[in-house]
Amino acid sequence: MNNMHNSIFDKFYKESYAKALSFAKRLSKNSDQAEDITQEAFLRAYQAFDRCDRTQSPDNWLKCIIKNVFLDGKRRESRRIRTTPGTNFRDEDLLGQVPDETTSIEAILTRPYIDEELVKVFSNLDPSVQNLLTLAYDEELALADIGKILGVGSAAARSRLHRIRVQIKQAVVKQRVQLA
Repeated sequence: MNNMHNSIFDKFYKESYAKALSFAKRLSKNSDQAEDITQEAFLRAYQAFDRCDRTQSPDNWLKCIIKNVFLDGKRRESRRIRTTPGTNFRDEDLLGQVPDETTSIEAILTRPYIDEELVKVFSNLDPSVQNLLTLAYDEELALADIGKILGVGSAAARSRLHRIRVQIKQAVVKQRVQLA
Protein backbone atom coordinates (compact mmCIF):
# COMPACT_ATOMS: atom_id res chain seq x y z
CA MET A 1 0.00 0.00 0.00
CA ASN A 2 1.18 3.50 -0.68
CA ASN A 3 1.24 6.35 1.83
CA MET A 4 -2.14 7.72 0.73
CA HIS A 5 -3.79 4.34 1.32
CA ASN A 6 -2.01 4.06 4.68
CA SER A 7 -3.33 7.42 5.81
CA ILE A 8 -6.86 6.56 4.63
CA PHE A 9 -6.69 3.25 6.45
CA ASP A 10 -5.28 4.91 9.59
CA LYS A 11 -8.24 7.30 9.60
CA PHE A 12 -10.65 4.40 9.04
CA TYR A 13 -8.99 2.47 11.90
CA LYS A 14 -9.23 5.38 14.35
CA GLU A 15 -12.86 6.09 13.46
CA SER A 16 -13.99 2.45 13.48
CA TYR A 17 -12.02 0.79 16.26
CA ALA A 18 -14.47 1.44 19.12
CA LYS A 19 -17.48 0.26 17.10
CA ALA A 20 -15.56 -2.78 15.85
CA LEU A 21 -14.50 -3.76 19.37
CA SER A 22 -18.06 -3.32 20.64
CA PHE A 23 -19.41 -5.55 17.87
CA ALA A 24 -16.75 -8.20 18.58
CA LYS A 25 -17.64 -8.09 22.30
CA ARG A 26 -21.31 -8.69 21.47
CA LEU A 27 -20.37 -11.67 19.34
CA SER A 28 -17.83 -13.28 21.64
CA LYS A 29 -19.16 -12.12 25.04
CA ASN A 30 -15.51 -12.01 26.16
CA SER A 31 -13.40 -8.84 26.25
CA ASP A 32 -10.05 -10.55 25.68
CA GLN A 33 -11.36 -12.60 22.80
CA ALA A 34 -13.06 -9.51 21.35
CA GLU A 35 -9.73 -7.66 21.30
CA ASP A 36 -8.10 -10.58 19.47
CA ILE A 37 -10.98 -10.73 16.99
CA THR A 38 -10.79 -6.98 16.39
CA GLN A 39 -7.03 -7.08 15.86
CA GLU A 40 -7.31 -9.96 13.39
CA ALA A 41 -10.20 -8.26 11.59
CA PHE A 42 -8.25 -5.03 11.13
CA LEU A 43 -5.27 -7.00 9.87
CA ARG A 44 -7.48 -8.70 7.27
CA ALA A 45 -9.09 -5.36 6.43
CA TYR A 46 -5.67 -3.78 5.93
CA GLN A 47 -4.61 -6.61 3.64
CA ALA A 48 -7.78 -6.26 1.55
CA PHE A 49 -8.23 -2.48 1.81
CA ASP A 50 -7.21 -1.81 -1.78
CA ARG A 51 -9.97 -4.21 -2.95
CA CYS A 52 -12.64 -2.64 -0.72
CA ASP A 53 -15.64 -1.17 -2.55
CA ARG A 54 -15.51 2.42 -1.31
CA THR A 55 -19.06 3.11 -2.54
CA GLN A 56 -20.38 0.80 0.22
CA SER A 57 -20.26 1.45 3.94
CA PRO A 58 -16.81 0.50 5.25
CA ASP A 59 -18.37 -0.23 8.66
CA ASN A 60 -20.57 -2.96 7.17
CA TRP A 61 -17.56 -4.38 5.34
CA LEU A 62 -15.61 -4.43 8.59
CA LYS A 63 -18.52 -6.06 10.45
CA CYS A 64 -18.53 -8.86 7.89
CA ILE A 65 -14.80 -9.36 8.43
CA ILE A 66 -15.28 -9.38 12.22
CA LYS A 67 -18.10 -11.90 11.92
CA ASN A 68 -15.96 -14.12 9.70
CA VAL A 69 -13.01 -13.95 12.13
CA PHE A 70 -15.37 -14.87 14.97
CA LEU A 71 -16.90 -17.78 13.04
CA ASP A 72 -13.46 -19.02 11.95
CA GLY A 73 -12.46 -19.10 15.61
CA LYS A 74 -15.63 -20.97 16.57
CA ARG A 75 -15.00 -23.53 13.83
CA ARG A 76 -11.44 -24.06 15.04
CA GLU A 77 -12.68 -24.31 18.60
CA SER A 78 -15.39 -26.85 17.72
CA ARG A 79 -12.78 -29.04 16.03
CA ARG A 80 -10.58 -28.90 19.15
CA ILE A 81 -13.24 -29.55 21.76
CA ARG A 82 -13.78 -33.21 22.44
CA THR A 83 -15.45 -35.05 25.28
CA THR A 84 -13.02 -35.41 28.14
CA PRO A 85 -12.24 -38.89 29.48
CA GLY A 86 -14.53 -39.89 32.31
CA THR A 87 -17.47 -37.89 30.98
CA ASN A 88 -20.41 -40.08 30.15
CA PHE A 89 -22.92 -38.53 27.82
CA ARG A 90 -25.93 -40.57 26.93
CA ASP A 91 -28.00 -40.14 23.79
CA GLU A 92 -30.96 -39.24 26.00
CA ASP A 93 -29.01 -36.23 27.34
CA LEU A 94 -28.46 -34.94 23.82
CA LEU A 95 -32.01 -35.59 22.64
CA GLY A 96 -33.40 -33.24 25.27
CA GLN A 97 -31.40 -30.41 23.70
CA VAL A 98 -32.41 -31.00 20.08
CA PRO A 99 -35.66 -29.32 19.02
CA ASP A 100 -38.50 -31.27 17.51
CA GLU A 101 -40.48 -30.45 14.37
CA THR A 102 -42.77 -28.04 16.26
CA THR A 103 -39.97 -25.81 17.54
CA SER A 104 -39.72 -22.56 15.61
CA ILE A 105 -36.40 -21.66 14.04
CA GLU A 106 -36.63 -18.25 15.73
CA ALA A 107 -36.69 -20.03 19.11
CA ILE A 108 -33.65 -22.06 18.11
CA LEU A 109 -31.66 -19.10 16.80
CA THR A 110 -32.44 -16.79 19.70
CA ARG A 111 -31.59 -19.17 22.54
CA PRO A 112 -29.20 -17.80 25.15
CA TYR A 113 -26.93 -20.76 24.38
CA ILE A 114 -26.13 -22.51 21.13
CA ASP A 115 -26.49 -26.24 20.69
CA GLU A 116 -23.53 -28.08 19.23
CA GLU A 117 -25.90 -29.51 16.61
CA LEU A 118 -26.92 -26.01 15.56
CA VAL A 119 -23.27 -24.95 15.34
CA LYS A 120 -22.69 -27.90 12.97
CA VAL A 121 -25.64 -26.89 10.81
CA PHE A 122 -24.55 -23.24 10.80
CA SER A 123 -20.94 -24.10 9.90
CA ASN A 124 -22.14 -26.14 6.92
CA LEU A 125 -24.13 -23.22 5.52
CA ASP A 126 -22.83 -21.09 2.68
CA PRO A 127 -20.99 -17.98 3.97
CA SER A 128 -23.56 -15.70 2.32
CA VAL A 129 -26.32 -17.52 4.23
CA GLN A 130 -24.32 -17.18 7.46
CA ASN A 131 -23.96 -13.48 6.76
CA LEU A 132 -27.72 -13.09 6.27
CA LEU A 133 -28.45 -14.88 9.55
CA THR A 134 -25.88 -12.73 11.36
CA LEU A 135 -27.47 -9.57 10.02
CA ALA A 136 -30.96 -10.72 11.02
CA TYR A 137 -30.32 -12.31 14.41
CA ASP A 138 -27.02 -10.99 15.78
CA GLU A 139 -27.25 -7.44 14.53
CA GLU A 140 -31.07 -7.46 14.52
CA LEU A 141 -31.23 -5.30 11.40
CA ALA A 142 -34.53 -4.50 9.73
CA LEU A 143 -35.32 -6.34 6.49
CA ALA A 144 -34.95 -3.10 4.55
CA ASP A 145 -31.43 -2.62 5.91
CA ILE A 146 -30.53 -6.24 5.22
CA GLY A 147 -31.83 -5.81 1.68
CA LYS A 148 -29.66 -2.72 1.17
CA ILE A 149 -26.57 -4.54 2.40
CA LEU A 150 -27.30 -7.51 0.11
CA GLY A 151 -28.29 -5.30 -2.81
CA VAL A 152 -31.87 -6.61 -2.94
CA GLY A 153 -35.25 -5.38 -1.81
CA SER A 154 -36.74 -6.07 1.60
CA ALA A 155 -39.18 -8.61 0.12
CA ALA A 156 -36.28 -10.58 -1.36
CA ALA A 157 -34.44 -10.43 1.97
CA ARG A 158 -37.56 -11.69 3.78
CA SER A 159 -37.95 -14.49 1.24
CA ARG A 160 -34.30 -15.54 1.56
CA LEU A 161 -34.54 -15.51 5.34
CA HIS A 162 -37.67 -17.67 5.23
CA ARG A 163 -35.99 -20.22 2.93
CA ILE A 164 -32.96 -20.31 5.23
CA ARG A 165 -35.17 -20.90 8.28
CA VAL A 166 -36.84 -23.83 6.55
CA GLN A 167 -33.45 -25.21 5.48
CA ILE A 168 -32.04 -24.96 9.02
CA LYS A 169 -35.12 -26.49 10.60
CA GLN A 170 -34.94 -29.45 8.20
CA ALA A 171 -31.23 -29.93 8.94
CA VAL A 172 -31.78 -29.83 12.72
CA VAL A 173 -34.67 -32.30 12.49
CA LYS A 174 -32.53 -34.55 10.26
CA GLN A 175 -29.77 -34.53 12.89
CA ARG A 176 -32.32 -35.40 15.56
CA VAL A 177 -33.44 -38.41 13.53
CA GLN A 178 -29.82 -39.48 13.13
CA LEU A 179 -29.30 -39.25 16.90
CA ALA A 180 -32.44 -41.30 17.67
